[in-house]
Amino acid sequence: MILSLVIALAFNLSAADDKKKKPAPKAAAKKPTAKTKGKTPAKKAATKPAAKKAAPRKAPAKKAEPKKAAAKPKPKSIFPDKGLEKAVRAQVFAKRNTDEPLTAADVAQVAVVRGNKLGIKSLAGLEHCKALASLDLAENEIVDLAPIKGLPRLQQLILHHNKVKSVAPLSDNRALQYIDLNQNNVSDIKALNTLTNLAVLYLNDNGVKDLSPIQKLPRLYSLYANNTGLATLKGVNQIRWLSSFSASGNKIKDLTPLNGLENLSFLMLENNQIATLGPLFKMLEADYKGKQRFAPFVRIYLKGNPLNEASKKGIERLKKQHYTRFK
Repeated sequence: MILSLVIALAFNLSAADDKKKKPAPKAAAKKPTAKTKGKTPAKKAATKPAAKKAAPRKAPAKKAEPKKAAAKPKPKSIFPDKGLEKAVRAQVFAKRNTDEPLTAADVAQVAVVRGNKLGIKSLAGLEHCKALASLDLAENEIVDLAPIKGLPRLQQLILHHNKVKSVAPLSDNRALQYIDLNQNNVSDIKALNTLTNLAVLYLNDNGVKDLSPIQKLPRLYSLYANNTGLATLKGVNQIRWLSSFSASGNKIKDLTPLNGLENLSFLMLENNQIATLGPLFKMLEADYKGKQRFAPFVRIYLKGNPLNEASKKGIERLKKQHYTRFK
């Protein structure tokens, strides 16, 4: 009996140990009720923070290349006429043998410009040559003198064999002493009456028919007006210092306007319509008997005139006196 109690007690203790070792059964999931049916149950927020996506690696920045400075546009030449530019360039030492454009600064001190037979039509750009003293552009095709208007130092202007029509732009060039406008298209010289320093003036082969506008020029001593259609010498006797005067190849008949000239050394009146030399003889004889300032030295050219007999005899008489030389 005691043995059976011990076995029963041992069996009970073994069963109790097995219960402790077995895990408790999981609670059965609740079936959705009618109220919750059709709804998705909310998920519980994760306790752990979601892992952040790794940001894509940026490509290493390229070193910025230094920006090249924009090329400055080359300055244009101030001389649109290629022939004139060539003539001026010869006087600009720094650019004489280059094709770099000439600027106003380059030519500011240019004093002399020479360019014959270069086909020059325009003087544009010369207004920048403030120091220009001598301009020789003979045998070109120049018409307009406006670009050289008022150049303060311009003393010598040589433009023979061009196409100049108006000398009006020269009225402000007060330093001018020498002007050669032979073989142009000039007819009016009124604008030259302001040039008080003018000493030599060439007007051959133009259309100048009146010399009176320049009669008051105080320093003019050489005047050439051949083949201009000149019919009168009115006003010439007012040019007190006139030493050389030529008006050959015109329509002159009367020499009376020469009376009063006391400094003549050359008088050229060939191929005109002069018949009588009476006024000229009176002027010469008065000087012989008086101051003898010009009569003993003057050379007179009268070839090609229809001189009357009295004039021819008067010439022979003066020749015998070994004074005036007639040609």
